[in-house]
Amino acid sequence: MTKSPSKTLPCGREKPKSRPKMTATQLTQFQEKLNSYVKTEGLKQSEPRWQIATLILDGVKHLHSQEIVKQVQKRFPKIGTATVYRNLKLLVDAKVISESMQDEQGRALFEPYGIEHHDHVVCVDCGHIFEFHDEEIELAQNKVLKSIRFKPKNHRHVLYASCEYKKNPS
Repeated sequence: MTKSPSKTLPCGREKPKSRPKMTATQLTQFQEKLNSYVKTEGLKQSEPRWQIATLILDGVKHLHSQEIVKQVQKRFPKIGTATVYRNLKLLVDAKVISESMQDEQGRALFEPYGIEHHDHVVCVDCGHIFEFHDEEIELAQNKVLKSIRFKPKNHRHVLYASCEYKKNPS
């Protein structure tokens, strides 16, 4: 009998909600975007490249490059580490995936490109990442930029925090 995965973290907090899986239509759109980029850059089409992309696009959590390598090699043993790293950069350049943030160890974390804007809270106790969007924060950031005469282009808002939800605080 298999044990069902716990819906709570060691601190008692519910696990963060997973990102919904990509639809077939969304995957097709990303594949067309990748194919167009590869053609424009004069590169060859590559099945391993698309396999790496789909692993990230179908993923429901943020992954750093070492996790991506591990999962790719588990699922596609013939794909080498160097191939994964080379293609991560290409997939970012093609706007198929994006480097959304860095974890506490400074490792880049990747997620599908162009998903609805959100910010992140990283629990420094368990490492889980919680996504959120707060319009008041967005408005405040834009107000500050306007007051110092900047136009917003992009931003990453990542909060690193300890969980106050712990059952047994130390």
